[in-house]
Amino acid sequence: MNANEKLFINALMSRKFIEESKAKELFRDLLTNRENDIENALPSQKEFDQFWGHVKDKLRTKMGLDIRKVRFVRGDEKIYLGICNVNSNLTNESYVNGLPTTRSPREIALFRVVLDEILRTEDTCRNGIDLERFLGQSQDAFMTQAQELSKNNNNEEKKGEGVGTMTQATTQQQVEAMGKMTYTEREIIVANFVNDGWLHRLDSTYTHVRIGVRSFLELKEFILDQCPEAISEEWKNAL
Repeated sequence: MNANEKLFINALMSRKFIEESKAKELFRDLLTNRENDIENALPSQKEFDQFWGHVKDKLRTKMGLDIRKVRFVRGDEKIYLGICNVNSNLTNESYVNGLPTTRSPREIALFRVVLDEILRTEDTCRNGIDLERFLGQSQDAFMTQAQELSKNNNNEEKKGEGVGTMTQATTQQQVEAMGKMTYTEREIIVANFVNDGWLHRLDSTYTHVRIGVRSFLELKEFILDQCPEAISEEWKNAL
């Protein structure tokens, strides 16, 4: 890789994801070797696509990483780029790994239950879920949902239909740890997922939450597989 390609990769990795317009500005600045070089025009879409396409190929070959581009549907509708981890499933088709290993088991379990609730209906996919109501459920209700999710994921694994690490079964230990969390603990953990782009707050009141840019980038196959069919068809082209 040349110096510009390495700098571009470092910038993407440090930001987790970036608007395509900002990525174009970064590419222009690398070409002119001038920061915030507004005096020069942005590269054409063709030039930019060729550049990051070459970087994408090299990343996949040398490092097992991928650059993805998605539209933030039901969000700001802007196009974003991000670097994701890549693995292969049983059919050798690429899929993108799920959450980073720095997350604790109970954090992952809570995120999965929230994501499952968002993907439950066409309305929740489009408009999100009432976070205060959802997080305010009793511990028994949370335990029931997590156990049901774990059961469903176990069935999917047996049928060989899992997509990515997000469909691996939630363990009983994860379920129990999540069920014991207080409302405040749940709220803090969800806020962290919002800050990292996995989830998205809808408005200034922060009452509802939707799928975030980072989830669309890293969990695209899982989302399209788990959401209602009408939403999957609608989002397939947008993503």
